[in-house]
Parts: sequence; C-alpha cells; structure tokens
Amino acid sequence: TSMAVPHVTGLAALLLQADPSLSVDQLEAIITSTALPLGDEIPNNDAGWGRIDAYRAAAVAMQAGFVAGQVARHPDQLPLTTAQITAYNHVGDVQATGQVDHTGRYQLALPEGRYTLEAKAFGYDPHTANDVLVQAALTTTLDIQLFPSPAGVLWGQVRHAETNGPVGAEISVHGTPSATTSDPQTGQYSLALPAGTYDVQVSQNGYRRSTSQDVQIAVDEATRLDFALTPAPTLVLVDSGRWYYGSQASYVEQALEDRNYVYDLWEIRDLETDRPSVDDLARYEITVWSSPLDAPGLIGAGDTISNYLSIGGNLLLTGQDIGYWDDGLSGFTWHEYYRRFLKAEALVDDAGRDNLVGVPGDILEGLSLAINGPDSAENQFAPDAISLLEPRRATIVGRYGDSADAALRVSGCQSYRAVYLAAGLEGLGDQSTRAEVMDRTLSWLATPHPEVAVDLDPPKMENVWVQGTSITYTVELLNGGSATDRFALELSTPAWPSSVWDGSFTKEITRSMALGACQTQTLGIRVTVPPQVSWNLTDVVTLTARSETDPAHTAQAVFHSKAPAPILLVDGHRWYDVADRYRAALDANRLPYDVWVIDASRLNQMPSVGLERLHRYPVVIWFTAYDWYRTLTPQDESDLSAYLNYGGRLLLSSQDYLYTSGGPTDFARQYL
Repeated sequence: TSMAVPHVTGLAALLLQADPSLSVDQLEAIITSTALPLGDEIPNNDAGWGRIDAYRAAAVAMQAGFVAGQVARHPDQLPLTTAQITAYNHVGDVQATGQVDHTGRYQLALPEGRYTLEAKAFGYDPHTANDVLVQAALTTTLDIQLFPSPAGVLWGQVRHAETNGPVGAEISVHGTPSATTSDPQTGQYSLALPAGTYDVQVSQNGYRRSTSQDVQIAVDEATRLDFALTPAPTLVLVDSGRWYYGSQASYVEQALEDRNYVYDLWEIRDLETDRPSVDDLARYEITVWSSPLDAPGLIGAGDTISNYLSIGGNLLLTGQDIGYWDDGLSGFTWHEYYRRFLKAEALVDDAGRDNLVGVPGDILEGLSLAINGPDSAENQFAPDAISLLEPRRATIVGRYGDSADAALRVSGCQSYRAVYLAAGLEGLGDQSTRAEVMDRTLSWLATPHPEVAVDLDPPKMENVWVQGTSITYTVELLNGGSATDRFALELSTPAWPSSVWDGSFTKEITRSMALGACQTQTLGIRVTVPPQVSWNLTDVVTLTARSETDPAHTAQAVFHSKAPAPILLVDGHRWYDVADRYRAALDANRLPYDVWVIDASRLNQMPSVGLERLHRYPVVIWFTAYDWYRTLTPQDESDLSAYLNYGGRLLLSSQDYLYTSGGPTDFARQYL
C-alpha cells in the first residue's frame, strides 16, 4: 500500500488534469475499468482491480463516456451481486472490466465508440450485448438480465462423527461463490450447481474441516453428499502483530489449516478498540495468540490473559519477545500473568540460533525446528530463553539445542492449560513441522482434565531436631480430580514413631476430609524423636495419600528427620557462594555436619540461626565469603555470645567481617 497509494493518487491527478469535471465515482470507474486485471477474480484480495494503466486511463478521461446499469437474475429480478462486466472492441480485445456492487450495479469508463458487453455470473448463462454506443461525456444505461444455467442439485446431511447428531455448518464450493449452511436442527442442506466437477468443503468452528473432491453434478439430477465432522476445540486466533504492521498470522493460519482446524480470526488493528476482552475469548475453548514482536502485557491485554486462564481457558502463546516485555527484561513493562499463570521466568532476551528441539517423552518429542527455517517468516532475531518457576505445575517441552529452555506447558488444577513458545512459531522449522507442532499442542490443550488425581506438596521435606520431643511438618493435600473425593492417609513403618494430624495438630487422622475439585487440605506430620538419640541419626517416613474413588491413584511425600550432627555449617554468603569449599573439607575428613543457609535478602532484619538451634551443636562453622554488606547482625552477635558463654565452639571465617562492621565490635573484642 505504501507504493500503490502514491501511484494511484498521481493517476487521479493526471485524470483531473485531463478532465477537471470528473466526479469521484467517475474517477474510480476510469481507474478500475482501465486497470490490467491480475488474477481470475476481479477484484481480489491479492491485487485488487489489478495494475493501473496511466496512459490508457488518461486517454479514456480525455474522451470518456460511461456505460452503467444493473445486473439482475431471471425471473425474480433480484440483483446479482457476483456478476462481472467486460467490454470488448470490434476485434475482441478487452477494453474494460468491472464488478457489480452489492446492489448489482456497475459502471464502465470507455473512449467514445461501439462495444460488445458481456455479463457473467457463476450459475447463470452469460449475456452478450452487441453494438453498444458510448458517447463522450455521456452515460449509456444498459440493464442486463441473466438466466440460470442448467443445473443439478447437491444435497445431503452434515452430522457429528461421534454422536451422529445434526450439525449446522457452512458448505462451500471451491473456486465459486456458491455456499449455503446446513440446518442445525436436521443437518440437511441443498445447493443448486451448474453441471460440472467440484470440490466441496464443510467448515464449522468446533469441528475439523472436511473436504470431498471431484464431486460430479449432472443437469436435472440430485447428487447426495453427506459429511461426518470430527469434533475439535472451538478456536480463535488473535493476531497481535497487525497494529504495528508486523502480522505473521498467515504462518499460524497455515499451520491450523494444514491440519483442518477451523478458527475465527481476531485482528488487533487499533489498541484502543481491538484488544479482546475476557468475554470475547471465553466463547472459545482455546485461544491461539500470535505476538511477533510485542506481548499481551505490553499492549494492555495482560489482564485479559490472566482472567481468561483463571476461568479455565486454554492458551497457546507464541512470540520471541513475550518474556522480554512481560517478565520485565526490557525494564519498561511487566505483567503478573507471565509468572503466575505461565510459571515461567525470562532469563535472556537472545537465546541464540540453536534449533528448538522437543524434549523426549513430551508433546514435542522427536521434533527439531530450525530457527528461521527456509520457508518460515525468518524473523527470529532475539528469541527468549526461559526457565520454570514451579516444576510441579509446569514442564519444559522444548529447548534450544542442549542449552536454554524454549517452550513449556502448564496446567492449573482442573482449570486452565497453556503452552508457551518463547520463539515465534512463524519463524520455526518448515510448514509441515509447524503444522505438527500446532496439532500436538492443540490436542494436549483440549485433553480433558483427569477425573481422579491427587498431589502432595512439597513431595520431600527435611528437618533437624532442635527442641521438644518431636519434629513436625505440614504438607498440602490437593484433590486434582474433577469430582469430590476422599483420600486414605497411610504412613510407612519408620524407626521413630510417626503420625498424621490435621493442619493445626489438634486431631490425629487416617483419612482426609471430602475435597471438591481443586480443593486442598493441610496435613500435619509428627515424628517423635526417641530419648537419648545418637548424633546424626536419620529416620525416613513416607506419607501416601490414596484416592477412595480409585485407589490406584496415589501421591507420596517423603520426610527425612534427623538428629543434629556434631557440626553446624552456617552459610552466610550473600553473592559469592563458596559453600562447596567448606563441604569438601568436611567431607574429606569424614566429619558429619548439618547446613543452615541464611536468607541472602535479609539486611539486619531477622535472627539468622537462633540460639536454640546453636545450642544443639558442639561446633559451629560460620562463613560469609567476600561481601559488601555487614556480615553479622547485632542479633547474630548476641546469639553467638550466648552460645560461646555456654561452652560452644566457633570457627568464624570471614574476609570482611571487621571491615563491614566498621571496626571491632563488642562481640569481636570480647570473644574473638
């Protein structure tokens, strides 16, 4: 358009110079009538009316006359909106071609002279008007009536392939304007067609497209053609690249069409008016969202994504900069849906050019998609590298070679599902592989959630006995099934007495409460530490939650309970982690130890280890490595003072303790 518009504008100026009295409609008639058609249909979506011919158009304008009229059908005289008009000179050369408008009217611009006009429309016999006189500056009126061609009837029924029920769907005939819709109550349809051979297609969102080729139609005969449509998810494709003239939706559409998916197209041309709402997306089972260079959060649609997924929507999100924009790598924008629902973290903006390879055992297994493949959009300049935030809810399904993660799938309990490609599908692999990615992804997204499922979180816990007579744990039991269920709670036989309690440790239990779909219950595990337990002994107990609806479905959580070792290794580093040096030294000397890692984000806010824990260990090794903030808080020093007063033994290893403390503290003077 950036090249076509100036040329057409210049031609309009030339025509007005030739004849300043021309109206806007007459200018349009001259330009379209004299253009060189490109394509079988005029106009068409590829080349419009064709290529303008400035010389011919100006010659017509200097002596233009017009032929105008309406094309109607016999016998009811209704306008034929698909008719095309062609004007020939006396030797049969095409002089002008025009298409009727929605009322069946047409207008051709021609130099003064006599012409033959031909009107054609699919399903009707052509009509020829000879010796039509065109006079300069005058309009000749010529109304045309077309008679139906000898025809047969195509009829049949469209039904659901699995239930055999009727389906309302569009029946279209390839290469023709003929189309009809089957009755949703009966599934029946009927369509008159001229004698010939046709390809017939049936389409309805929610079903796979079905095509029957080489259908023979004979005059005055009825040909029956039934269709059984395979169900598919209802789909909408959101083209988010349209508003900045960066649309790559055609590649996504091709992948859908190659696997006979039917979809609605939602184009975002204007950010103020075209962003879909959650109500718009909620009508569809799956949303495919293409963001070639932008991201939902960047354009103000992050809440739409969050709300759609929270009500159980399913999403395929693809684009090379979604993480860059919506996880904050740009420093410009961020939206919570990215981490909350996709369970993803964007690591770097440019992951390189390694192929996107499917992870074995998952939905993209066996696929390798070259970045900027030869028949792709070749627009992958900086695909994002990602990682998982919640491995229990999300799974990596694709990687860039053997390096960074590139694609994931995530499932919310009985609610949403999502597949996220951190590179744009339009720039990956070849056409057949993109279609395979689309088919596998949509199949997984459309898979029903399980009727029975159970989960325990976290699946593994470790604790060291510090005080009292027992060690306690809390674990969350989740009913991941679609129906209410109870779960039997079974403990393995440990050496240390163990029991299952409610979350508040007020009642010992052997089964859960009745949990609806996606409901949770907090469970408590109490492990009693035997009197006079020896140093560094460990006991392991396993909790099994077993569905009462289907006992074959279980989940387990393992609890490691431990008596203190003789040594406590306190990891107090903030940025420079050298813990492996200390572990190696202790291991080399076969010295048993426990580890306590101080939260690196605390800045003089909370006690780090606690005096009660310190008192359990005869020896404490505390290291801080090389850091720029104060390495021991006043509370740390107070606890260590009390620990040493009770006879504790301390090895403090810190390059900058005195430096970051501003010199020797009271603790340092008295104890160090």
